[in-house]
Order: sequence, then structure tokens, then C-alpha cells
Amino acid sequence: MTRALLESIGGGTETFKQWCAAARQTEFAALAPVLFDCEAEDPVARGILDAAARALEALADAADPSGQLPLCLSGSVALQLAPRMRAHLLARRVLPRADATWGAVELARRAANLPIFE
Repeated sequence: MTRALLESIGGGTETFKQWCAAARQTEFAALAPVLFDCEAEDPVARGILDAAARALEALADAADPSGQLPLCLSGSVALQLAPRMRAHLLARRVLPRADATWGAVELARRAANLPIFE
């Protein structure tokens, strides 16, 4: 996995450290396919992916401690992590009605007391 990650960013360990210090969420997410590609042979990659799934679960639990609301996963990384999540969370899973941009527009419309589109 280390070799594959270094190849992905085009440098050695010092370049990787600099990259990590400057990278944003989208750049880190772009490395996820490397982890998924390596997980079968690399227990560290598998552990990172399992930890990411646990973090998603913690986020879902914090957002809805009662466990009553639907859970919508979006984005390629979240969708690939879904099979690792606990069954009680997956039982609440629903498909998104639209993409994140549309959701932001709807939240803005609600905040402005404008009619909501269906």
C-alpha cells in the first residue's frame, strides 16, 4: 500500500508528508481507491478502511442518537464503506433523492422561507 500511495502522489516519503500537510478532503478521497485496491493483501489498508467505516457509524450515531431517522450515504467512498457498517445502521439506509448541491439549495430555500421543490 505504501508504494502504491507514493506512486499516486508522484514522490517519496518527504513529498508525501508535504502533500499530506497541504491536501484537502478531495485530495485525500482521491487516494481511497488505492486502499480499496490493496485491502485484500494489506491488513493496514483493511484496518484504515474499517476505521473509516467506524467513523461513519459514529457520525450517524451522533447525528441521530435515537436511531430513528433514515440514513443516506452519498459519495463513492461512503458507498464502498457501507458493507462494513453495522446492520442496524444499514437497515435505516435510504437512497438520496438528489445530490449534495441540490440539498444545499433546499436548505437555503428553507432558511429563506421559500417554497421547497419536490
